Amino acid sequence: MILHGRLRLFIIGVLIVHLYILLTACASSTSSPPIQVDAERSPTLGVSTPTAIQPSSTPTMTLTSTETLKPTVTLNPYGTPVAIETVGNITKPPGIDLTFIDDLTNFPTGNYILYEMEHGVGYTSVDLSLRGDLLTLSEGIGVIHFRSSLAKHIIVGSTKGYGRVRIDLWNKTATKFEPICSDRKYGVSVEGTMLGVVCTPFGEAQGGEFEVEVVSLEKGDAYHLTLPSYEGIHSNSNITWVSNDAFIVNAGVNEEPCLVDVQKEAMRCPKALRGGLVTSVSPDQSWMHAIGLTLSFGAVFPLECFLNEETCDNVILIQEDFIQRVYEHAWSADSSLLAVMPQDFHTYSSVRTIIAYYDTETWTPHLVADFFGGGYHLAGWCPDNKCVILAGMKQGVKGRVVYLDGRSFDLPFEYPIGAIHIP
Repeated sequence: MILHGRLRLFIIGVLIVHLYILLTACASSTSSPPIQVDAERSPTLGVSTPTAIQPSSTPTMTLTSTETLKPTVTLNPYGTPVAIETVGNITKPPGIDLTFIDDLTNFPTGNYILYEMEHGVGYTSVDLSLRGDLLTLSEGIGVIHFRSSLAKHIIVGSTKGYGRVRIDLWNKTATKFEPICSDRKYGVSVEGTMLGVVCTPFGEAQGGEFEVEVVSLEKGDAYHLTLPSYEGIHSNSNITWVSNDAFIVNAGVNEEPCLVDVQKEAMRCPKALRGGLVTSVSPDQSWMHAIGLTLSFGAVFPLECFLNEETCDNVILIQEDFIQRVYEHAWSADSSLLAVMPQDFHTYSSVRTIIAYYDTETWTPHLVADFFGGGYHLAGWCPDNKCVILAGMKQGVKGRVVYLDGRSFDLPFEYPIGAIHIP
C-alpha cells in the first residue's frame, strides 16, 4: 500500500505539471499584473527582508457552517444556480480488518509523526524517543487522506473500489461510505466532516456540465451537484474545501475557478481568476494558492477575491531566486507560515533539495535549507511550526525532519503522512 501511496502522488504530480503548462498557455492576456515581492537576496542561506506587501483590505471571508445540508433560498452574492439532488444515506459497516494496537489518549504530551506501514499506521515522537504501531489494516487498504492540522480522523481506502472508510483516531471507531462516484479526484473539508468527489470521468470532454458528489462524513448523507460549465470541460480539477458548506472547483463557464456554496445552491466565479487553478486554501480562510494565469510558478490571492473582485489585484508572487520551477507547498495549521519546496514531479529525482517559507503577515521569504540529495515530498508542518516533514518518494529514501534553523535528521521510515500534537 505504500507503493500505492507513492504511485498516487506521482500521478497527481504529473497531472499538476501538465495542467500548469496548459493553463499558462491559455491564460488571458487581460489579467491584472501581479504585485511582485521586491527582495534583495543574499547568496548565503537565509533571505534578506524584502518590502512587505500589505493587501488593500483585510482578506477575510466568513462562511458560517451549519449542522445540516438543507439549502436556503438566498443566492446573493452567488449568482449562478447549482442543481442539487439528494442521493441518500450511504453509511455502511467498515468492512475491513482494523485493529488498534495503541491508544492516543495514553500518549505523553508532545508532538508525534504518523507514518504508513505495509499494513497499517505507525507513530514516533518527533525526537524519536518513542515509537510503535498505532493500528493495523487489511491487506490492500491504505491511507489516502490525513488532515494533520486537526488529526482526529484518517481516511483509508483501496485502489480497487470506490468506498472510503473514515477512522476516528481518538474514539477508535470506523465508518464506511459507499458507493461514491469515483476514486480519483476528491477533497476533505478542513474539519474532516465533508467529502467532495469529482464524478465527471477523468480526461473526457463534457457537454457544459460538471458533476460533483458531496458526502457528510458525520451523518452519511450524500448529494449530487450539477455545475454549469463550459463546453468540453475535462475533470482536471480537485475539490478544495473552504468550510463545511463551501468548496472551490475549476468549473466556471469562462474557465475560471468557482466558489460553490452547498447551502445556497449556487456558485460565484470571478472572471479575474480566469485560467487559474486554485490548489489550496489557508486553514483560516484568508488566502488561496493558485497556479496558471500569468503567475510564473504560482501565487497567493486573498480568498475574498471570490466575493469582491477588487481584492483580486492583491497578488503575492511565489517567485524567488531559489524557486526556479514548480514547487510543493504547505500551510501551517495556524496559517501564519507557507512552506515551499521546488520539485521535479515527473521523477522525484532532484539532486538538490531546497526548502523555504513565507510568513503570511508580511510575506517575507526565508530560505531554510539547500542540500544535495532529493526524492522528497513535502508532507506538512510539525505541530509547533518549528519544522517541516519530508516523505521519501524514491526507493530507499527515508523521511526527513527539517527545522527552520536549518537543522535536519532522517527518520527511520520512508513515508510519514503527517504530525499530531497530544495535549
